[in-house]
Amino acid sequence: MIFQSPHAEIPVPSVPFQEFVLHQAAKLGAIPAMVEAETGRTITYGDLARDVCRFATAIAARGMRKGDVFAVRMSSP
Repeated sequence: MIFQSPHAEIPVPSVPFQEFVLHQAAKLGAIPAMVEAETGRTITYGDLARDVCRFATAIAARGMRKGDVFAVRMSSP
C-alpha cells in the first residue's frame, strides 16, 4: 500500500543534503531547530550545524568517503 501526505509536496533543490538543511544555520543560530519531546531539550540551528560538522569530521577520520554507505543506530536509555 502506498501512503501519500495530505499536504502539498515541498520542492527540494538539487543541492547536497547538508547544504539544503544547514544553508541558513548561521543566520538562524539561536533559534530552536529541534526539541526533544520527552525532555524538552532544545537544539538550536547553531548547535545542529556544529554537530553535523563534528560528525562529518569524525566519520571522515575513520575512513568514510563519498559513496560509502553506513547506518546509524540510536536508542534511548
